Amino acid sequence: MARICIEAAPSDDLRRYELRIDETDRDFVGANNKGCIDIEGDCGDGSTHYIHYVLVGAVGATLGLKVFCDDTLKVDIPLEISAPGPIQGDNVEFRL
Repeated sequence: MARICIEAAPSDDLRRYELRIDETDRDFVGANNKGCIDIEGDCGDGSTHYIHYVLVGAVGATLGLKVFCDDTLKVDIPLEISAPGPIQGDNVEFRL
């Protein structure tokens, strides 16, 4: 099992966000914009995983994500609401 930790940096105009990894059924990032979860695979094995995100806010609102695997930074992901509408969501791929 790999221990994945995420540090999120929401902009002031981002009202809410949700993050899930792979098929997990819960948002594991807490009120301090940090959270960890154990997932299948090992750090450095090259396995592919997905972060499903939902952003709620105005166009231009951002969420920066730093994804760590066993305390090693794996990816730095900038997300931005780019289309009008109250909610934007998608998947982002990353590898261990």
